[in-house]
Order: sequence, then structure tokens, then C-alpha cells
Amino acid sequence: MGGVGIAMAHGAESGLSNGALITSVESSEIAFGGTLFMPDIKTQFAGMPEYTSDADTNVIPEVSLAHKINENWYIGVGMWGTAGMGVDYSHVPGNFQMVTNLQLMQFGVPIAYKTGGLSLAVTPVLQYGNLDINYFHPQLNASVGAGLAQDFGFGYNLGLAYDFSANGIEGLTFGAMYRSAIEMDYDGQLVNAAEKFGLDLASGDTLEQPEEYGVGLAYVMGQHTIAFDYKKIKWSGAKGYSDYGWDDSDVYAVGYAYTENEWTLRFGYNHADSAV
Repeated sequence: MGGVGIAMAHGAESGLSNGALITSVESSEIAFGGTLFMPDIKTQFAGMPEYTSDADTNVIPEVSLAHKINENWYIGVGMWGTAGMGVDYSHVPGNFQMVTNLQLMQFGVPIAYKTGGLSLAVTPVLQYGNLDINYFHPQLNASVGAGLAQDFGFGYNLGLAYDFSANGIEGLTFGAMYRSAIEMDYDGQLVNAAEKFGLDLASGDTLEQPEEYGVGLAYVMGQHTIAFDYKKIKWSGAKGYSDYGWDDSDVYAVGYAYTENEWTLRFGYNHADSAV
């Protein structure tokens, strides 16, 4: 559904998008899923040939659990792949034969409280990340790379949802979420890669997962559900990314679902401003 999930409940899977919506679980629920990410990445410098990266397939898994403790309290646990991407130019004569890989996985425990139409949630988050950068420097006539670097970081997510049914507007839900920045340090990766070009990075080897915030609306009319999300990703303030001049990204998502007895048809659209 275009990634909508700030106001539309997805059961246990809502633990990542908006923890307040795990209150839609009636007893206990477990969900498995994944994303097949297939980016088409090309690079071209002035007057040079265009090169296409061979790294064009990434599988990003997730598993979520949620449990209703009583009429007010809900708890969950989840392991979510949140990023998997890199480039592979090892097969081309130019572009420094660059090979990179960044993988991020988050472990979270959403805790939600519900009273009337209002739901609130906090999710402590432990993030695991690994980064590898390797390229061939023609002037040094040598490969540059520091091997795979790994790190753990801590953050939190906040969520809110309000069901307007108690106010006489059946089927309308408002949601809001906030994700804190998570600082990650990949020893030797960024500094080692940049210094060979005479660059001095202010953030060193830190590559911070940026803070995010967003709001959403979802409306259910019988068999039809329409949802809209808006989210801002603060790349410009994230350590590491800000060194490269990344801009904040505005993300818009709209989704539609049609439910008929035992099956549901869903589709959606997602648009985000380029941060680069």
C-alpha cells in the first residue's frame, strides 16, 4: 500500500511503523515478511562513460510479534531489516571499481497503552549495522579498504494513534510517529576511504541514522480502506550524511485496500524527494 502505516494498523507489523497501532491485535499475533529491493544505480561523470552497478538485488527481512496483555496494555517484539544497499562497479574499467555495502537491522520492543480511542507507544530500539567500502585508487595503484566494520546503536520510537469512532466519525484514524537518530561508528571505513582523496570528514567514521517524524490518516468505509502518510527524514542533520551535503527528504505515501471475505487487494504509491 505504498508503505502507509502511520495511521493504518497492520497488526504486529505496526511495531516498526507506529507502535501505537499494535493495539489492533485481538490476542496474540506473529507476522513474517520481507522486501525485495531492486535498485537501478548508474553513475556518470562529465565526459566519461555511464556505468551501471551490479548490486541490483537486496532482500530485507522482518519478523514481528504482538500480544494483548489486557484491555489497556499491549507489548510486542520485532526484528526488522531497515536498509540493505550498496554498489558494485568491480566489473567496469572506471569508477574506481568501487564496491560498497551497508546493512542495517533493528530490534525493538513496542509497549503500547490504550484508553478509549487514544493509543500511545514507546519502542526502545537496538540497531545493528555493518559497512564495507572498497575501491581501486589509480594513482596509488592499490586497493583501498578497511574490511567490514560493525557497530550497535541505541534509539527509540514514539507513536500515537486516535480512533475517532468514539467521536461519531466511524472508521477514521489519525496517527503520528517519531524516530530518534541513532549514531553508528564504522571504524576506519569513511576516514580511510576519504583521506586517499585528501578529504577530512568532520564526522569521522560516524554515519548516523537520521531522525524521522510523520503523520497519517486512514479511513475505512465498509470493504474500502484509504490511507495517507507524510514523513520527513532529517538527513541534513545526520552526522556523516551532512558532510556530503544530503538534504532532508519529504516522503508521501497513499494506499488503498479492498477486502472481500477471505482475500484483500491492496495497492499504493510512494514518492520521496531525493536526498542527494
